Amino acid sequence: MQDGLVLCWAVLRGPAGKLLAPMLPDLVRMLRAEKALDITDGQAAPLARMSAATIDRRLAGQRAKLLPRGRSHTKPGSLLKSQIPIRTWAQWDDAVPGFVEIDLATRARTVRASSASHSRSRTSRPAGP
Repeated sequence: MQDGLVLCWAVLRGPAGKLLAPMLPDLVRMLRAEKALDITDGQAAPLARMSAATIDRRLAGQRAKLLPRGRSHTKPGSLLKSQIPIRTWAQWDDAVPGFVEIDLATRARTVRASSASHSRSRTSRPAGP
C-alpha cells in the first residue's frame, strides 16, 4: 500500500495530506483503470479512505528525501575578524553601542555553484544600559 500511496502522491506532484486525501478515491480508481497502479480491491479500499494525517505520516520519509541538504559556508564573525586583516578607522569593539557586524551566509544545495543561496544579516548592539 505504501508504494501505491507514493505513486498517487508523485502523480499529483507531492501535495500535503489535506489536499491528497480528497483526491485519493478518484485517483486510485483512475490509476487502476490505466494499469499504472497494480493493487487488489482489498488494498485499494483502505488507500482510498486514508486520512490526511495518516498520509502525512506515511509520506514523511519521502518528503525528507526532497529537502535540500548541502554544506554551509557560514563562519562566526569572531573567527573572521582574526583571519581577515582589515585596516579601519577604529578598533573593533563589539561591546559598545553602535557596533555593527555584517555576515554573508552561503548554503550550497548541490555540488554546482549555481544552486547556492545567499543571505545577509546585520547585527548591531543596542544603545542603553
